[in-house]
Amino acid sequence: MNEELEYQIYKRFDILERIGSGAYGVVFKVVDQRNGQVRALKKICDAFQNRTDSQRTYREILYLSEVAHPNVVKLLDVIEAKN
Repeated sequence: MNEELEYQIYKRFDILERIGSGAYGVVFKVVDQRNGQVRALKKICDAFQNRTDSQRTYREILYLSEVAHPNVVKLLDVIEAKN
């Protein structure tokens, strides 16, 4: 799993620490340089290497973009990888 972040991420966020990792990605605690707010940033590794991972990634994005509940993580943005 490639945990390295792309240049475009460093231009927008200050990386504070790596919070954790799982089967599909790594989560970082970051500060958004645009407004100074602390955020969680999830890098999904190899999201489109095969059909199953592609479907899971797409499903996660869809679910998080539709959920509006104070006890659930809110999806603010999706940043596409250059590759």
